[in-house]
Amino acid sequence: MKTERIKRLCKPCLKTHHILAVCLFGLLLYGSANPAAAEKLEISTSLGFCTDYVWRGLVINDTPVLQPSLTASLKIAKVGAFSLNLWGNYDLTDANGTKNRLSEIDYTASYAFPNGPFGLELGIIHYTFPVTTDEATTEAYIRAAYELDEIPLTFSLSVFYDFDEIKGFYLLGKIESSITLIPKLDLDFSFSASYGDYAYVWRYFGWDESLFLDGVVSAILTYKISERVSLSAGGQYMFLFNGPFGQFLSESNRKKFTGTISLNYDFE
Repeated sequence: MKTERIKRLCKPCLKTHHILAVCLFGLLLYGSANPAAAEKLEISTSLGFCTDYVWRGLVINDTPVLQPSLTASLKIAKVGAFSLNLWGNYDLTDANGTKNRLSEIDYTASYAFPNGPFGLELGIIHYTFPVTTDEATTEAYIRAAYELDEIPLTFSLSVFYDFDEIKGFYLLGKIESSITLIPKLDLDFSFSASYGDYAYVWRYFGWDESLFLDGVVSAILTYKISERVSLSAGGQYMFLFNGPFGQFLSESNRKKFTGTISLNYDFE
């Protein structure tokens, strides 16, 4: 049973991280050179501590990790928002033989076009694993969302297609809500459920059919310390649906609670 990321044949992935780095530079340059067209260039960073690293129903690391992130977003009047994100996973233990090393670095480029309560986002994600035997792969995705006016609820459906190594689809439905409890303190709550096609389930879970995969319940409290600094803390509970392959996984790989705390900083 495959409960870790797929170990793939060595193959370069078009140096996607170089392409995204050029795009990031282009965003910064455009925002500086065209202040009238660019409503706002936003740059934010965060450093999160997680008790485990769980991804799409897979327990990648069941020991503590650090997960840094850097995002640049450029909003252009009447066009939309272009964003680039750099995300990493840093293992704090030697559970996977990668203690004190960045075991994963992901690069995401996206374009979001809001239209009233409706939202549409297109993007591409390049996954790299610099210190492991896993090879890089790339996904394209589309996300459609609808936000209710009467109550703070957002419904979304995302479709991810790995066109590089997996040649498979992963579908994610999500319900989200954000509530201000008291001034400067917000509660974000979400529930998601996923489905993988034959190729996706086979390559990641070793089972030869399409299946509903995992459900995730998440709750995060965020306190705004200042205009630029905030602190978030909370957790998520992941459970695999009762698919046939679940009987081959241990209880800790079928159900997992992950606690997290992160420090966030917004540049201006």
